[in-house]
Amino acid sequence: MKGDVQDFKKYEDQQDYHWQHTYGSWKRRAPRLHARYDLAIKILKNKTSIKGKKVIDLGCGDGVLLYKLWRHGAIVHGLDGSPKAVGLGKKRLAKLGASVQFYEAGSVYSAPFEDSYFDAVVSVEVIEHLDDSTAFLKEIHRLLKPGGVFVCTTPSRQKGQAADQVNDPYHVKEYIAEELRQEISSIFGNSEVWGGYPKILDDLYVKGTGARFLDKSIRVFFKLLRSISLNPYHVSRKNPVLGSHALLISSAVKR
Repeated sequence: MKGDVQDFKKYEDQQDYHWQHTYGSWKRRAPRLHARYDLAIKILKNKTSIKGKKVIDLGCGDGVLLYKLWRHGAIVHGLDGSPKAVGLGKKRLAKLGASVQFYEAGSVYSAPFEDSYFDAVVSVEVIEHLDDSTAFLKEIHRLLKPGGVFVCTTPSRQKGQAADQVNDPYHVKEYIAEELRQEISSIFGNSEVWGGYPKILDDLYVKGTGARFLDKSIRVFFKLLRSISLNPYHVSRKNPVLGSHALLISSAVKR
């Protein structure tokens, strides 16, 4: 990440904010954030079985995806450059009784594992923070077994947004679907890209209608649906066009 992940200070400022908005109080639980992880797992499981398989989350932050992968039966590993995030995540996972085989601070450019160690690698909203995304992708390719699957997510650049412009000061680059596909394919030789957070749905939930009571009701309704495993955000479309989705999800297989 910028200056490697050691400079990522969100966890100092906001603590374990991913947990707060996924498994915190009911009012704070965000269907949008849950879907960021769940869509990645959905696409991963469409490509390969992860039960009993070694899976690493690179740039795992405070560990929410580690928990979700563990619940799906994976042998879970996590690596993140922020010691603060790792410390917060370990506390949360211990309280939940989640078994994580490896969860430490370290560089996503140089993971402490031998070649072809993992059945799958997942990375949720990390690539946009990196100064050297090519080195990151090469490391993932090294870590995967032949036939192993890589899935990542990243925010989509939107219409009217210049290629060198970012909407988040922590980001280095924000992608369109074809850029992400080409970048990953340059290392893996293949890549598929889906869009998540459809614009119509996202505008309704995030921006609202301007009617305060209606907007509050919509958000409550979304949260109720998520609580019964009917998250409206669990929607993805292959080969999204610019501006149609706010999240990009890519997968690749090591040949």
